[in-house]
Amino acid sequence: MFLMMLCAGAAEQGMSGDLGCAGGPSLVGFVASANGDDLRTGLLFGSLFALILLVCVFVAGRMRRVGHGSAVVTRDGESAARR
Repeated sequence: MFLMMLCAGAAEQGMSGDLGCAGGPSLVGFVASANGDDLRTGLLFGSLFALILLVCVFVAGRMRRVGHGSAVVTRDGESAARR
């Protein structure tokens, strides 16, 4: 059972990677086309998106270390990390 769950998780990660590799350049192209075929604008948008994603990852990591973002909640609604 665990092996099946592990394989399903790996398949989901692979599919997400494929979608990201296809969607990123497409989005950059759409933004560039919308701004008069200026590729620099599209690449700037792609860079800003990556920077915002990186900042969100660091903020989420900090919140988790401090104890604010526990995903485990008990039946009484209290976070399991705070018990």
